[in-house]
Amino acid sequence: MLLAYLRKLGLPYEISNDNELEEDFRAQAAKLITIESISALSDNNFNFTGQTQGVLSPLYATKVAQSLKNLKERKLRGVDLTKVLLTCRKDACFKAAGHPHRLFSVSCLQ
Repeated sequence: MLLAYLRKLGLPYEISNDNELEEDFRAQAAKLITIESISALSDNNFNFTGQTQGVLSPLYATKVAQSLKNLKERKLRGVDLTKVLLTCRKDACFKAAGHPHRLFSVSCLQ
């Protein structure tokens, strides 16, 4: 996207590839990042369509919110939550007005 803007402005640019630097970055990221699943949610479908259908159900929202609350209070006790990354569809987390969705109003990891 930035590249298209630079082209539009007619500004010169250079794409630099440093494979060694990129490999070092990936190795460091692999050491620092841990990916874990939440067993209580393993039977749920969290692809885009699954989340689209799921957020419509109060039971889904309650189950996810309760699982996040338990994760925070048990496994993540003592962990700096600013270092925790959860991903989901944007509208699954926030309503159009920018207010937390019911899914996260119950027990967001805040």
